[in-house]
Amino acid sequence: MPYIGNTSPSRFVSNRAASVYSGDGSTTAFTLEQAVVQDEDILVSVDGVVQEPSVAYAVSNGTTLTFTGAPSSDAGNNIFVYYLASQVGTAGPPNDSVSTNTLKDSAVTSAKLDISATNNPSFKAYLSGDQAQTQNSVTQVVYNTEIYDSDSAYNTSNGRFTPAVVGKYFVNASVGIDGADANGRIRVFLYKNGSSYAISSSGIGDTDDDGGVLQCTAIIELDADDYVDARVQYTGTDNVVGQQQKTWFEAFKLIGA
Repeated sequence: MPYIGNTSPSRFVSNRAASVYSGDGSTTAFTLEQAVVQDEDILVSVDGVVQEPSVAYAVSNGTTLTFTGAPSSDAGNNIFVYYLASQVGTAGPPNDSVSTNTLKDSAVTSAKLDISATNNPSFKAYLSGDQAQTQNSVTQVVYNTEIYDSDSAYNTSNGRFTPAVVGKYFVNASVGIDGADANGRIRVFLYKNGSSYAISSSGIGDTDDDGGVLQCTAIIELDADDYVDARVQYTGTDNVVGQQQKTWFEAFKLIGA
Protein backbone atom coordinates (compact mmCIF):
# COMPACT_ATOMS: atom_id res chain seq x y z
CA MET A 1 0.00 0.00 0.00
CA PRO A 2 1.40 3.45 -0.94
CA TYR A 3 2.47 5.77 1.84
CA ILE A 4 4.11 9.16 2.30
CA GLY A 5 7.66 9.48 3.59
CA ASN A 6 10.99 7.72 3.31
CA THR A 7 10.97 4.03 2.55
CA SER A 8 12.00 2.11 5.63
CA PRO A 9 15.28 0.28 4.99
CA SER A 10 15.21 -3.47 5.46
CA ARG A 11 18.92 -3.84 6.10
CA PHE A 12 22.16 -1.97 6.80
CA VAL A 13 20.56 -0.14 9.76
CA SER A 14 23.29 1.87 11.46
CA ASN A 15 21.85 5.18 12.73
CA ARG A 16 20.06 5.30 16.09
CA ALA A 17 16.23 5.62 16.21
CA ALA A 18 16.35 7.18 19.69
CA SER A 19 18.75 8.79 22.14
CA VAL A 20 18.70 8.61 25.92
CA TYR A 21 20.06 11.22 28.33
CA SER A 22 20.11 11.82 32.08
CA GLY A 23 18.92 15.12 33.55
CA ASP A 24 20.85 16.70 36.41
CA GLY A 25 18.53 19.53 37.42
CA SER A 26 20.79 22.22 35.99
CA THR A 27 21.92 21.36 32.45
CA THR A 28 19.55 22.60 29.74
CA ALA A 29 21.50 21.80 26.56
CA PHE A 30 22.21 18.31 25.19
CA THR A 31 23.92 17.12 21.97
CA LEU A 32 21.78 14.99 19.66
CA GLU A 33 23.32 11.89 18.11
CA GLN A 34 21.58 12.60 14.82
CA ALA A 35 21.19 15.96 13.08
CA VAL A 36 17.65 17.24 12.48
CA VAL A 37 16.25 20.26 10.65
CA GLN A 38 13.49 21.56 12.94
CA ASP A 39 12.01 21.08 16.41
CA GLU A 40 9.18 18.88 15.09
CA ASP A 41 11.68 16.35 13.68
CA ILE A 42 12.01 14.79 17.13
CA LEU A 43 9.67 13.65 19.88
CA VAL A 44 11.03 14.42 23.35
CA SER A 45 9.90 12.78 26.60
CA VAL A 46 11.08 13.88 30.07
CA ASP A 47 10.11 11.74 33.07
CA GLY A 48 7.51 10.05 30.86
CA VAL A 49 5.87 13.32 29.79
CA VAL A 50 5.94 14.28 26.09
CA GLN A 51 7.30 17.82 25.63
CA GLU A 52 5.85 20.43 23.27
CA PRO A 53 8.15 21.41 20.37
CA SER A 54 9.35 25.05 20.29
CA VAL A 55 7.83 25.60 23.73
CA ALA A 56 9.46 23.13 26.11
CA TYR A 57 12.51 22.65 23.91
CA ALA A 58 14.18 23.87 20.71
CA VAL A 59 16.84 22.52 18.35
CA SER A 60 19.64 24.72 17.01
CA ASN A 61 22.58 24.00 14.68
CA GLY A 62 21.03 20.62 13.85
CA THR A 63 22.29 18.81 16.95
CA THR A 64 21.90 21.11 19.98
CA LEU A 65 18.77 20.32 22.01
CA THR A 66 17.96 23.10 24.51
CA PHE A 67 15.20 22.87 27.13
CA THR A 68 13.28 25.88 28.43
CA GLY A 69 13.79 24.56 31.95
CA ALA A 70 16.44 22.15 33.14
CA PRO A 71 15.17 18.54 33.24
CA SER A 72 14.99 17.09 36.72
CA SER A 73 17.71 14.96 38.19
CA ASP A 74 16.98 11.23 38.21
CA ALA A 75 18.80 8.10 39.28
CA GLY A 76 18.58 6.77 35.74
CA ASN A 77 18.08 7.97 32.20
CA ASN A 78 14.94 10.10 32.16
CA ILE A 79 15.16 11.97 28.84
CA PHE A 80 14.17 10.14 25.65
CA VAL A 81 14.53 11.63 22.16
CA TYR A 82 12.91 9.86 19.21
CA TYR A 83 13.97 10.86 15.68
CA LEU A 84 10.85 11.20 13.55
CA ALA A 85 11.69 12.87 10.25
CA SER A 86 14.95 11.19 9.32
CA GLN A 87 15.24 7.82 7.71
CA VAL A 88 16.88 5.44 10.13
CA GLY A 89 19.35 3.68 7.88
CA THR A 90 22.09 4.30 5.42
CA ALA A 91 22.30 4.18 1.64
CA GLY A 92 25.42 2.06 1.82
CA PRO A 93 26.39 -0.93 3.95
CA PRO A 94 28.40 -0.42 7.14
CA ASN A 95 32.11 -1.23 7.16
CA ASP A 96 33.07 -4.92 6.91
CA SER A 97 29.51 -5.99 6.03
CA VAL A 98 30.03 -7.00 2.36
CA SER A 99 31.47 -10.42 1.59
CA THR A 100 32.66 -12.00 -1.65
CA ASN A 101 29.39 -13.94 -1.94
CA THR A 102 27.38 -10.71 -1.65
CA LEU A 103 28.89 -9.24 -4.82
CA LYS A 104 27.32 -9.96 -8.17
CA ASP A 105 29.76 -11.73 -10.50
CA SER A 106 29.68 -8.93 -13.10
CA ALA A 107 29.58 -6.07 -10.59
CA VAL A 108 33.34 -5.46 -10.34
CA THR A 109 34.88 -4.18 -13.56
CA SER A 110 38.37 -2.97 -14.41
CA ALA A 111 37.07 0.62 -14.31
CA LYS A 112 36.34 0.17 -10.59
CA LEU A 113 39.72 -1.29 -9.72
CA ASP A 114 42.85 0.54 -8.67
CA ILE A 115 45.26 -0.18 -11.51
CA SER A 116 47.84 2.37 -10.43
CA ALA A 117 50.25 -0.40 -9.46
CA THR A 118 53.09 -0.90 -11.94
CA ASN A 119 55.84 -3.43 -12.56
CA ASN A 120 58.48 -1.00 -11.33
CA PRO A 121 61.29 -1.06 -10.40
CA SER A 122 62.27 -2.36 -13.81
CA PHE A 123 65.26 -2.08 -16.13
CA LYS A 124 66.93 -3.45 -19.22
CA ALA A 125 70.60 -3.10 -20.15
CA TYR A 126 73.02 -4.67 -22.61
CA LEU A 127 76.75 -5.09 -23.18
CA SER A 128 77.89 -2.56 -25.76
CA GLY A 129 81.42 -3.90 -26.31
CA ASP A 130 83.10 -7.30 -26.08
CA GLN A 131 84.11 -8.42 -22.57
CA ALA A 132 86.90 -10.91 -21.87
CA GLN A 133 86.19 -14.03 -19.85
CA THR A 134 88.47 -16.65 -18.37
CA GLN A 135 88.15 -20.17 -19.72
CA ASN A 136 86.10 -22.47 -17.43
CA SER A 137 85.80 -19.74 -14.77
CA VAL A 138 82.61 -18.05 -13.62
CA THR A 139 82.89 -14.47 -14.85
CA GLN A 140 80.48 -11.64 -14.05
CA VAL A 141 79.05 -9.86 -17.07
CA VAL A 142 78.75 -6.10 -16.61
CA TYR A 143 75.99 -4.87 -18.91
CA ASN A 144 77.17 -1.30 -19.34
CA THR A 145 74.45 0.39 -21.42
CA GLU A 146 70.90 0.95 -20.17
CA ILE A 147 67.86 0.84 -22.42
CA TYR A 148 65.61 1.92 -19.54
CA ASP A 149 65.80 2.01 -15.75
CA SER A 150 62.59 3.16 -14.01
CA ASP A 151 64.04 3.70 -10.54
CA SER A 152 67.77 4.01 -11.21
CA ALA A 153 68.10 0.58 -9.59
CA TYR A 154 70.63 -0.85 -12.03
CA ASN A 155 74.33 0.07 -11.82
CA THR A 156 76.15 0.01 -15.15
CA SER A 157 79.52 0.10 -13.34
CA ASN A 158 79.17 -3.08 -11.28
CA GLY A 159 76.37 -4.86 -13.18
CA ARG A 160 74.09 -5.10 -10.14
CA PHE A 161 70.33 -4.65 -9.97
CA THR A 162 69.37 -3.42 -6.48
CA PRO A 163 65.64 -2.54 -6.59
CA ALA A 164 65.37 -1.43 -2.91
CA VAL A 165 61.68 -2.41 -3.01
CA VAL A 166 60.59 -5.65 -1.38
CA GLY A 167 58.89 -8.08 -3.74
CA LYS A 168 59.20 -10.89 -6.24
CA TYR A 169 61.02 -10.06 -9.49
CA PHE A 170 61.17 -11.63 -12.91
CA VAL A 171 64.88 -11.64 -13.83
CA ASN A 172 66.31 -12.65 -17.22
CA ALA A 173 69.88 -12.59 -18.50
CA SER A 174 71.25 -13.47 -21.94
CA VAL A 175 74.93 -14.02 -22.81
CA GLY A 176 76.45 -14.47 -26.24
CA ILE A 177 79.91 -15.88 -26.92
CA ASP A 178 81.55 -14.50 -30.06
CA GLY A 179 82.91 -17.25 -32.29
CA ALA A 180 82.22 -20.00 -29.76
CA ASP A 181 83.85 -23.35 -30.41
CA ALA A 182 81.70 -26.26 -31.57
CA ASN A 183 81.26 -29.02 -28.97
CA GLY A 184 81.91 -26.50 -26.20
CA ARG A 185 79.58 -25.67 -23.29
CA ILE A 186 78.23 -22.39 -22.01
CA ARG A 187 76.56 -21.73 -18.66
CA VAL A 188 74.71 -18.57 -17.63
CA PHE A 189 74.08 -17.85 -13.93
CA LEU A 190 71.89 -15.51 -11.94
CA TYR A 191 73.52 -14.56 -8.63
CA LYS A 192 71.71 -13.15 -5.57
CA ASN A 193 73.88 -11.31 -3.06
CA GLY A 194 77.00 -12.95 -4.43
CA SER A 195 75.68 -16.55 -4.39
CA SER A 196 74.45 -18.65 -7.31
CA TYR A 197 70.64 -18.63 -7.48
CA ALA A 198 69.82 -20.08 -10.92
CA ILE A 199 71.74 -21.64 -13.81
CA SER A 200 71.21 -22.51 -17.46
CA SER A 201 73.58 -24.82 -19.30
CA SER A 202 73.83 -25.77 -22.94
CA GLY A 203 76.21 -27.49 -25.30
CA ILE A 204 77.30 -25.65 -28.43
CA GLY A 205 76.87 -27.42 -31.74
CA ASP A 206 77.08 -25.33 -34.90
CA THR A 207 78.80 -21.93 -34.46
CA ASP A 208 78.85 -20.79 -38.05
CA ASP A 209 76.31 -17.99 -37.60
CA ASP A 210 75.71 -16.81 -34.04
CA GLY A 211 78.26 -18.46 -31.80
CA GLY A 212 76.86 -19.55 -28.46
CA VAL A 213 73.89 -17.67 -27.00
CA LEU A 214 72.12 -18.72 -23.81
CA GLN A 215 69.57 -17.23 -21.40
CA CYS A 216 68.87 -17.80 -17.69
CA THR A 217 65.49 -16.83 -16.20
CA ALA A 218 64.14 -16.95 -12.65
CA ILE A 219 61.63 -15.34 -10.30
CA ILE A 220 63.64 -14.06 -7.34
CA GLU A 221 62.28 -12.69 -4.06
CA LEU A 222 64.26 -9.62 -2.99
CA ASP A 223 64.39 -7.58 0.20
CA ALA A 224 65.23 -3.88 0.27
CA ASP A 225 69.01 -4.43 0.30
CA ASP A 226 69.27 -7.51 -1.96
CA TYR A 227 70.89 -7.38 -5.40
CA VAL A 228 71.24 -9.65 -8.41
CA ASP A 229 73.79 -9.92 -11.22
CA ALA A 230 74.52 -12.24 -14.15
CA ARG A 231 77.59 -14.40 -14.82
CA VAL A 232 78.92 -16.76 -17.47
CA GLN A 233 81.13 -19.84 -17.61
CA TYR A 234 82.48 -21.06 -20.95
CA THR A 235 84.76 -23.93 -21.93
CA GLY A 236 86.59 -21.87 -24.55
CA THR A 237 88.56 -18.63 -24.59
CA ASP A 238 86.32 -16.46 -26.77
CA ASN A 239 84.99 -13.13 -25.50
CA VAL A 240 81.48 -12.33 -24.35
CA VAL A 241 80.05 -10.53 -27.36
CA GLY A 242 79.02 -6.90 -26.93
CA GLN A 243 75.74 -6.81 -28.82
CA GLN A 244 72.25 -5.80 -27.74
CA GLN A 245 70.59 -8.75 -29.50
CA LYS A 246 72.77 -11.34 -27.72
CA THR A 247 74.01 -10.06 -24.35
CA TRP A 248 71.36 -8.30 -22.31
CA PHE A 249 69.99 -8.22 -18.74
CA GLU A 250 66.48 -7.29 -17.56
CA ALA A 251 64.21 -7.45 -14.50
CA PHE A 252 60.87 -6.12 -13.28
CA LYS A 253 58.70 -6.39 -10.18
CA LEU A 254 55.72 -8.76 -10.31
CA ILE A 255 52.38 -7.21 -9.31
CA GLY A 256 50.36 -9.12 -6.72
CA ALA A 257 52.89 -11.95 -6.37
